[in-house]
Amino acid sequence: MKFAILLPLFFIALGCTQQSEETSFEYITLEPKEKLSYDSDEYFLTNLRHMDYSENTYVLVEYEYNRITLLNKDHTLKVTITAESNELTDLNNPVSANASKNEFAIFNDGNNRVNFYNYDGEFQSSVLLKSATSDMIVGFSIKNNAIYHSIGNGISPFAKMNTQTNKVENIGQFHPSLTSDWAKLYKSFGQIYELDDQRFVTILSTMGEVVLYNADSEILSKFNINEMDVFKTTANLLEEANLNGPSNSARAVFMDSKLIGDKLFILAFKDDEPLDQNKRNYTLNHIIQLKIGTDNTFKIERLYQLNGAKYFNTFAISDDNTLTVSDPVVNQLWTYQLK
Repeated sequence: MKFAILLPLFFIALGCTQQSEETSFEYITLEPKEKLSYDSDEYFLTNLRHMDYSENTYVLVEYEYNRITLLNKDHTLKVTITAESNELTDLNNPVSANASKNEFAIFNDGNNRVNFYNYDGEFQSSVLLKSATSDMIVGFSIKNNAIYHSIGNGISPFAKMNTQTNKVENIGQFHPSLTSDWAKLYKSFGQIYELDDQRFVTILSTMGEVVLYNADSEILSKFNINEMDVFKTTANLLEEANLNGPSNSARAVFMDSKLIGDKLFILAFKDDEPLDQNKRNYTLNHIIQLKIGTDNTFKIERLYQLNGAKYFNTFAISDDNTLTVSDPVVNQLWTYQLK
């Protein structure tokens, strides 16, 4: 597999910081640090669906090509994992990754399996998610021998599966403003993480909402995109789309998220009023940094505006606060330095 190493530094990562008295969070504008290009003849990154980072390794999920690509911390190629035509070990339309200290996991949409690998790319084990349905899972995470994931079972938008007992628990609640069953299923899907104290948090991409639960699945608090003035137009357009749009479609605002300690990072679109009612007029990508308090509060700490490309679909954050984002339109990775 060819690997064309990177273009020179694209921009110096400079930031313009504003402190808002009204919102009491920092609004920081970031310029790209590097723009990383790869050989498109190998289809590398052209269908990148999701990415994560741990143990000095970026885990990249290429959906249609049934491939996982591992990059070193400096973004050079480490190893690739491809399909093996084995039901238990195979990559079968992988859609998302969850990287932890000792191993990383991949959810395969094609056979509802979660595969586990070490950071040399060697297969370790596989778990079947019996409660999952094809094309329904958006995000998943693994902690304390449990897999948390979205689910289309008509009861709850999220589930927890004990990997040792194979016991499945339905958790979470539907958003009360949604009406049709299909709209509930479609618009409530998102990502989910367990915190260290057994609370868990869900990120609802097409609701623009974050929900915090206790270990008994009771709602503790919520954060909504409409709480930030800079996203008021986005929130209004999102509410209109959810109320008046067709039940089998949705308007995504939160594209991806990562939980690091008690801090939640969310990749979010900011919309302007549409010039054409049939086309979305989003402007720039943003990273919302939320702190989840022990008192069950969400505190907005920073809002990063990412200059450069217009469309990013997934991201990862390294241990030195390097933000790496994917621009699938032009087959590139961009890096920024978080402050």
